[in-house]
Amino acid sequence: STVVGAGWLLQKCRSLNSAVGAAEIATSVIAAAKKDDATMQGALMELLGFGEDALALMGELCEKKAAVAAVDARDVRAIAAAEGGAAPPSAPTQASRGGGRGGGSVRVDRGAKPSQRQQKQLRKQRREAEARGPDAAADLLGALGFDDEYLAQQTALGLPQRDPKPKGPQHAAFLAESEREYRATRTGLPAGAEKFYGDGYEEVEIPPPAALPPPTRDQLKPVATVLPEWARPCFRGTKTLNRLQSAVFECAFGSRKNMLVCAPTGAGKTNVALLTVMELIGRVRDAASSDEPFLEVLARHKAVYVAPLKALAQEVVAKFSDRLSPLGVIVKELTGDVQLSKREADAAHVLVVTPEKWDVVTRKQGGGSGDAMGSLASRCRLLIVDEVHLLAEERGAVLECVVARTTRLVESSQSEIRLVGLSATLPNYEDVGHFLGCPDDGVFFFGPEHRPVPLKQTFCGVTATRPHEKKMKLDELAYDVALSAVDRGHQVMVFVHSRKETLKTARGLRDTAARNGRDGAFAPSLDAGDPLRPFRQQLANCRHRELAEVVEAGFSLHHAGMSRADRGLSERLFAAGAVKVLCCTATLAWGVNLPAHAVVCKGTDIYDPQ
Repeated sequence: STVVGAGWLLQKCRSLNSAVGAAEIATSVIAAAKKDDATMQGALMELLGFGEDALALMGELCEKKAAVAAVDARDVRAIAAAEGGAAPPSAPTQASRGGGRGGGSVRVDRGAKPSQRQQKQLRKQRREAEARGPDAAADLLGALGFDDEYLAQQTALGLPQRDPKPKGPQHAAFLAESEREYRATRTGLPAGAEKFYGDGYEEVEIPPPAALPPPTRDQLKPVATVLPEWARPCFRGTKTLNRLQSAVFECAFGSRKNMLVCAPTGAGKTNVALLTVMELIGRVRDAASSDEPFLEVLARHKAVYVAPLKALAQEVVAKFSDRLSPLGVIVKELTGDVQLSKREADAAHVLVVTPEKWDVVTRKQGGGSGDAMGSLASRCRLLIVDEVHLLAEERGAVLECVVARTTRLVESSQSEIRLVGLSATLPNYEDVGHFLGCPDDGVFFFGPEHRPVPLKQTFCGVTATRPHEKKMKLDELAYDVALSAVDRGHQVMVFVHSRKETLKTARGLRDTAARNGRDGAFAPSLDAGDPLRPFRQQLANCRHRELAEVVEAGFSLHHAGMSRADRGLSERLFAAGAVKVLCCTATLAWGVNLPAHAVVCKGTDIYDPQ
């Protein structure tokens, strides 16, 4: 087996043919290997790049992380200096036995007996390595510079022998699918990206992807043709479905298959969910008898829409209530903000819930308390999971439990429950589709080119090191972007990472404009009258006094610490154009539709209590 030591690591780093010295790369790799896996991978990507050889080396280094971390950086510098003909700066020059005063050289004896320091370190780390398994133990021995003969002696003394297992290229762990953001063919920034250097910051600008050609008439399905007469009022004002909805129409409205739709924000996924609800309504409508009202039968075959946030749940309730009102369908919200009585829950046809709330409901279904068919969860016939890519986040365990319980209910009660997943673009969408039980023809993936409004991305990195200077530069950059968009007549959303920061950012933008002689630059125009006039009474009754303070200057606030009424007021102010800048937290980051032309994510540092 390969001995991982200073010489091995230097040889691997030299194979990259980098302009940076191999010794410098090797010492940086050792430092990265002493951190957690995620930090190590990020550091290696930044250090080595994204070439094919670099990715292969990344995988090998991650596989042998324990051994790489145990390599002494001083040994790396000593070997590099010896092979380069100069002594390392931190080690004294050792003269050759036959050399004179001017013929000093460094001799590296790889077969020498381990020093006392090495033996002491070996005894300390060997016990830990044996507890982690034979691979880690042998890697640590190799990292300390012992050759195969010494390892064989240690094996004879009781160290288990490693099983050599042929492994494929390790860089597949980084780039498993062609849809990943960084593909194997890329060696740096995406094509067309430009980099600029400013005063105290660096900026990378990524242009939007090439737009798709205009759709042909055959690609778009007309509503009057594909939908039955009873369903057309739900799409009033719409002549044709868009490109995405037309592609998934047969699966969404013409079948009962489980399905997963991965598409960018704004591509029309909510209307796909509406089509699946209408498919359920049509199925119940056809099976209902004339003796019992259709809506009473539909109340026993509920559709459940799982939205990740309460703000998004409110928006879905408003949209579905408006669209399904011609059919008399009742849409209710069941979240931490809204509690339903048993009568209201029984009468509702569509329930919009948060994952945690539906998790509680599904825990109580069946069991020893009451009839399983009488529970709310057992009457669910359609489960729509929005933003299913949150499976990878902290709340993903809740979504996983909800889907697993639904699948178990289908198997135990032999009832038919359709699962529909909606998500942003995913690299492993096939795995998520398998998790939801979708057939191959029920998984749909649409790339960023399907975004209706092209997305231009700009990344600004502040080069200042002092926290105060960094904060001032972040505020300055956010002010420049926001003012530029407002001067062009657009609205801006500024995302921050704490509730307190929303108010501080709004005040900071207002005060900076006043200092620069642009007082009132963010305030809405009064040419067409007072835009705040319809909201004066609501602002007077607002509990969040800070909102009433900054709204006159053209700012609004939104975070989870505000009451439901104040959050709704803030959204309506921004949607109506009464304010130009909305300072908010991640509460609005998933799916809430607000007319922002520019979005600023201010800072990437967040507080982690763990």
